[in-house]
Amino acid sequence: MKLRTRLSLISNSTRKVRGVYVYVNRTGVNGEARMMFDGSSTIVANGKVLEQGAQLSLKDVVEVTTATFDIEGVQIFRSSISRNMGFLFLLFSRCLIHPRDNILQCFNTLGTMSI
Repeated sequence: MKLRTRLSLISNSTRKVRGVYVYVNRTGVNGEARMMFDGSSTIVANGKVLEQGAQLSLKDVVEVTTATFDIEGVQIFRSSISRNMGFLFLLFSRCLIHPRDNILQCFNTLGTMSI
């Protein structure tokens, strides 16, 4: 249920405004088994799930999920929406994932955004 809701929200958002969404989630349990992480790292572009990692795996491995998409197509669509509102659809030029802190930090010419 949670995975279906997550995929629906991400797919609908990227379909409406055209974009690429990379969802990263760890898999397994914490040291005391009080919390379980379901995994399912996902890459969605323009409403379509391109790749999805394993869900609820207890294997002690690092899983890397990759996908190829047309970033120029996304940029062209976004710039055609409205030249005056283009600042609302910024594409971040670089993102870093800090796995220890579970923080995604993205940079662009206007500043930094941490999630």
